[in-house]
This record gives sequence, C-alpha cells and structure tokens, in this order.
Amino acid sequence: MISASETAAAAYFAGSEAVATWGALRSVASHVRPLGPISTGNVIRFRAKQQTQALPDARNAADTLKTMSAYLPVETVADTAVSQLLKFERFPADWDGYGAAKPVKSSMDAARAFIRSLAPESIVPQPALHADGNAILFYRANDVYAEFEFVGTTIEFFARRGDKEWSSEFQVGAPLPAALSEIGFSI
Repeated sequence: MISASETAAAAYFAGSEAVATWGALRSVASHVRPLGPISTGNVIRFRAKQQTQALPDARNAADTLKTMSAYLPVETVADTAVSQLLKFERFPADWDGYGAAKPVKSSMDAARAFIRSLAPESIVPQPALHADGNAILFYRANDVYAEFEFVGTTIEFFARRGDKEWSSEFQVGAPLPAALSEIGFSI
C-alpha cells in the first residue's frame, strides 16, 4: 500500500492538486517545495503550477530526492524562423515541381546568422525560398513591408513604409541601413 506522503508527492508531481495533513507529508516535506502553499490549520494544499522533475541527489547516500524545475524552453519567433530555414536547406532540386534550384547553403547560413544577430526587441522576418535557391526573409504588417534576399555575402533588400520605399544592399555582418532601423529592425 502506498503511504500518504507518497500519494501526496505523486499527485504533486503529476500536476494535480493534492490535499494532505502536514503530519503525513513530514517525511518528504524537506524535499518537496510547495508552489504557493495555503495553510488551513494543519492542512497544506500543494498547487502544482509547473511540471517538476525528481532527481536522485548524488551527494546523499540515502538516495533521497530533490526537485528541479522542468521548465521547457520557450521557442521564440526567431527560433521558428531558423528552424524553417533548416528545413528549407534539406529540400532537393526541383522542390517546387517547376525546376527550382537546390537551396544554396551559404545563403541559408547567412539568413540564419542575420536572424540570430537581431536584437530581442527587433521585428523578426519570416523565411521563404527563392526558386534560384537563395534564402529570402520578409516582414509584412499594416503599412510596412520588408524583403531580404541573401546572395553570397550581400543582403539585397526592398522595404516600404507607407509611401516611402527603399531598395539597396549591404554586406553580411555590416550595420543595418537606416531605412531598416526606421521600420523596426535592430541588431
């Protein structure tokens, strides 16, 4: 038969709400950290607000458990864009059925490096693939549009905000042109 402390600990780790008397939890109380305990007499309610992982404490010969938070990393918009570029890189020649070229690795690498160089507060463009195999990044919002094509060590861009339009190029790793900073890109 499972003891009350094991039942309470199992319920806590499973993410459900467990109610047990403090006396029943005494043996595991030093190893379980309640998340927002609410005390009512000698009863403590453990509310699991996150998944938790129990790991054996290597320093303790008795193999008692200590808990560690198991927060999953949050995927950012930049992570999603980089992931899509990695998928594009695996496309074969004629990936579109109309004779498109195989994705150019150096172009994909430059596009990923560009996304990773963007500041956290920067807008992040979405990836696309040109039929010639070059990586394209684009951003579209209300009155803003920007498109980047990565050709060798050059980034060609077209940008528009309202009635203003810019078209130019800059080198990979160079500072952003003022037009792109005005739209909301920042490195």
